Amino acid sequence: MDSLSTIWHSQVAADSLSELVEIKVEGCDKLVTLFPPGTVRSFQNLEVLTITSCGALEVVYDTEENAGSDLPSPVEVSKLRELSLDDLANLQHIWRADPREILSFLNLRSVSVMRCRNLGYLFHVSVAKALEQLVELVVAESSLEVIVAKDESVQVAGTLEFVFPRAAKLVLSDLPQLKSFYPGKFISRRPLLEDLMISNSNMVAFDSKKSKAGTFPKVETLHMQHNDNMKQIWSGRRHPKLTSLSSGVHFTNITTLRVENCRSLKNILTPNMVAELPGLATLEIRDCEILEAVIAEEEKARNPITIRLLRDITLDSLPMLVSFCSQNCFTEYPSLMNVTIKNCPEMRAFTSPHLKEKAADTMGENSEEACTNSGDIDIPFFSEMVLFPSLEILVLSDLDSLSVIWHDLLAEKSFDKLRDVKIYHCGKLKRIFSPKTTLERFRNMKKLSIDHCGSLEVLFDIREHRHDPVIKMLLRELSLFSLPELMSVWNADIDGTISFEDLKEVRVTGCPKLKIPTGLPLVRTE
Repeated sequence: MDSLSTIWHSQVAADSLSELVEIKVEGCDKLVTLFPPGTVRSFQNLEVLTITSCGALEVVYDTEENAGSDLPSPVEVSKLRELSLDDLANLQHIWRADPREILSFLNLRSVSVMRCRNLGYLFHVSVAKALEQLVELVVAESSLEVIVAKDESVQVAGTLEFVFPRAAKLVLSDLPQLKSFYPGKFISRRPLLEDLMISNSNMVAFDSKKSKAGTFPKVETLHMQHNDNMKQIWSGRRHPKLTSLSSGVHFTNITTLRVENCRSLKNILTPNMVAELPGLATLEIRDCEILEAVIAEEEKARNPITIRLLRDITLDSLPMLVSFCSQNCFTEYPSLMNVTIKNCPEMRAFTSPHLKEKAADTMGENSEEACTNSGDIDIPFFSEMVLFPSLEILVLSDLDSLSVIWHDLLAEKSFDKLRDVKIYHCGKLKRIFSPKTTLERFRNMKKLSIDHCGSLEVLFDIREHRHDPVIKMLLRELSLFSLPELMSVWNADIDGTISFEDLKEVRVTGCPKLKIPTGLPLVRTE
């Protein structure tokens, strides 16, 4: 309705719209105010309000109706439960003035504000303090500077307290001008918050200088995305190297941590911080340009480092990542089942890469694994300093610095349950299993897929396994693609050494030098 400029007359009869429970307004480009002065009380029974693509709209509730009146009216309680505002380019106020003398919005449960690029704040103090029923708050692609505006006409003694006892989900996305939750001193409590996402927001440290402890005690999912100015995530006197979330904020119930496109982050955690995330089960880090380690080195760190419930790790497109953990100590991942690491060209080792001397000692001065053509020591990606007793799926892709996957010596029970291995685009890798690798650890592996590893020459280098007891490998599927230097699956007689009785399917494509052993069943060359 392009010509609609006014919906309600300012003298609308009080009872004429009292039964209205839902309003949807869309594409009314001349509408400036939805509820003009004198009409606000008439809609106290409204439960759902949706406004979309009204380019001229400046005010939703014009709550200045009592200005200049000497006859106060009783405050009504609004039944509004859901408020959704989207694509309102000129919106300046949801409430033009503080509505505390007109309507109380005690029943609001869901607030969604998106693409409102002239809106400087969301709530007045009185509205924010009344949101005891709020469950979900989503704010995206808007020009907000604060969530709650400070009323300069009201003198506040001490610290304001905002309590959202039922809030479960908070999303702050693409809010580049957001500076703080509230510009004054405050305490904000969200005891039931489970899902927290912050994306492209410059709000500093969750207002660490203004807010106090206990803010997010039950958050289960924390998603940080497109926060270009965030240099660290966690802060506090106990962890001085990690500063950006308030030192008083506790995240002890986090199960999922996702960090994406945070261009100033160099690390995510410290060894001591790991102990404060006992429930962490899923960790996903993507597209952080200068990230060097997920777990940073720290003085007086715990040893060993144990992440007890972590099940899934995904690291993707981290061009400066050197290692997952830079602390030179033993690390344990007793529940870890899935590891996916992609596009990390500088990553040489899962744990601390400061192992050159140790690598030389343990692998031998004359070992082929000791040195690369450039003279640098080949550091095993997985060393004896990590424990993976539950790992089932391993994916390594586009790791340009990877030259050796497994150390000759591994922690007891590490990789015993590994069943699916995928290695893609690792150009320096010459073999999958080196001569001294304890193959018994990998007997439960059922699938092995290798793709585009230009230097790979052999899968199983078993030259030093010839006199060992027979190892029955449970491998069922073997896939080999685009391996121009691959010459053999194994490079010695496996009789009396290794058995591949369960191998049922072999796929080979683009391996011109490969000599396929005659004993392999059901070989298919494509």
